[in-house]
Amino acid sequence: VLWYIQIVQKSQADGSSATIRLELPSIVSHLRSVCAELLLADSNPYVRFQAFSCYMCLVQLAVGVSDKFGLELPGDDSSLDASSCAGTFPVHISTSHMNALCEYLNNLYDRLSGNLVQEVPYDADVYHCLAPVLHQAPPQHGMTSLTFLWHDFRKQSQEEARDCQAIDPERELFLAVVSSRMVLENELEDIYAGPIGLMLLAQCERGRPQPLQELALRLFRRLRELARGGEHFAAEYYRMQRNTVDTVFETKSLAAAS
Repeated sequence: VLWYIQIVQKSQADGSSATIRLELPSIVSHLRSVCAELLLADSNPYVRFQAFSCYMCLVQLAVGVSDKFGLELPGDDSSLDASSCAGTFPVHISTSHMNALCEYLNNLYDRLSGNLVQEVPYDADVYHCLAPVLHQAPPQHGMTSLTFLWHDFRKQSQEEARDCQAIDPERELFLAVVSSRMVLENELEDIYAGPIGLMLLAQCERGRPQPLQELALRLFRRLRELARGGEHFAAEYYRMQRNTVDTVFETKSLAAAS
């Protein structure tokens, strides 16, 4: 997808790039649909994490890909014109896709508690380690430190259990922390201020793992900063706070909600 986008941006007048430009929305839409299906159908936790990561990257890419073209398929009631205020194209997440994202994140959170994971070598900023246990620099070209750690976790899990369907709480919390950061840092309002953003905010409850509590508080701070910029964001900040308290009260207790 990135390669196609680079071709379109570098050669707008070329006939082949025009063809790719027309095909890009359907390619991205198909890839997003495949990721959503994997979130629901696959039993491997690492495959589901990769599908979630890929989906979040695609919607983040679509937010600011260009002011010349978008990555959304045209619908009966949607326009392909760029937004007049930001110069970017709107990004829509279907109900079925949002349900798949919510189910994945909810399953991650549901299996974790502060009692299961007391001490881990990472926090809301993902990973910290002492000098004696530093990993060697990965030889693969273009591999980030997070990707390297993800492959390292996956390799260890495969050595312990070949089916790779059950991972220990520490590794599962690692996936939950990284997935939560994708929600926190996403620029799409339907993500950080939508149902999965609300799920992340609910992790501020006492008893949840410390890294998740910290990420929830960071999202609260982000919404509060945005609320200072206009009435829309202020109303959104209030709505997210109210819904978070209601959710915690309904699923936990009055003491947890307070």
